[in-house]
Amino acid sequence: MSPKPERIIHECENYKTLKNRELYGIYFENELTGIIGLMHDTFVTELKHIAIHPNHRNKGLGSKLIEEIQKLTTSAPIIAETDREAVNFYKKNGFIITSLGEKYPGVERFKCIYNFMKA
Repeated sequence: MSPKPERIIHECENYKTLKNRELYGIYFENELTGIIGLMHDTFVTELKHIAIHPNHRNKGLGSKLIEEIQKLTTSAPIIAETDREAVNFYKKNGFIITSLGEKYPGVERFKCIYNFMKA
C-alpha cells in the first residue's frame, strides 16, 4: 500500500466502517508487531494488507497471521496481489503464484491464491 498518509487514513476508515473488512493484529512480547487486513466477498477472501514491523521480521509472525486467517476462512479461496519480493513468503504459506506481468511500468505483480480444496 502507498505510504502516503491520506491513503493510510482512507484504508483505516474502510476497516472501521465497511462490514466486509476485518483487521487483525499479532503481538510479540506485549507489543503490536504486525497486522493483516481482509476483505470478504461471497466467493473469495482478499488479503488486502499484511505488514510486520521491520524489527520483528523473520520470526514467523507473518506466517502465523496467514495460518490464523486460513483457520478462520475455511472454504472460500484467499487471494492476494504482491510484488516479487514477497512471492516466496506466499509460496511458503501454501499459495499458488501467477504472474500478472508488468502491471505498472517496470513493476511485475503476482496473484497469490490459497485454495482450500487443493491445500
